[in-house]
Amino acid sequence: MSETTTLPIEDGTIENTNRWAHKRAKTWVAIVQKDKSQPGGLRRTFLDRAPGGRVFVGPTKPGDWLEFAGDYYTGGGSKRPDRKYYRVLERNGSLILEPCDLEDVGRKDEAPVVNPLEVYSNEDILAEAKRRGLIQ
Repeated sequence: MSETTTLPIEDGTIENTNRWAHKRAKTWVAIVQKDKSQPGGLRRTFLDRAPGGRVFVGPTKPGDWLEFAGDYYTGGGSKRPDRKYYRVLERNGSLILEPCDLEDVGRKDEAPVVNPLEVYSNEDILAEAKRRGLIQ
C-alpha cells in the first residue's frame, strides 16, 4: 500500500493541496468516476469552495476517488495542468487518502478499510450500544 495522506477536516472543509494562488489559475477538488463521454474521461462532482483555498468535504465517503486540480494559464494562454488523484480510505475528523494514478481511478477492488466502524453511522453505533445495554 502507498503512503497515505491525512487532511484534517476543519469546520467541514479540507485544504486543496494542489491550489495555485494566482489570478490565471483554476483550482478545484472533485469526486471523480470513469466516464469516457466526459472531458478527460472522468465524470466530476465538484466540491463547493470555502474561504482560504479550502473546499467543503460534503458527500465525500470512504471508497470515493478525488481529483485535486490546479491548472495554471500562462499570459499567452497555454495551460499547465497539474492533477493529483486519491482514494478516500477513511473519514473521521480527517480524510485519510491513498495517492493513486489516473489509471487507477475507478478500479473495482475493495478499498482497504482503515476503521471497520466507518461503514456505520454514529446513530447506528449508539443505537446498538443502547440495545446491548452498554449505555443508557
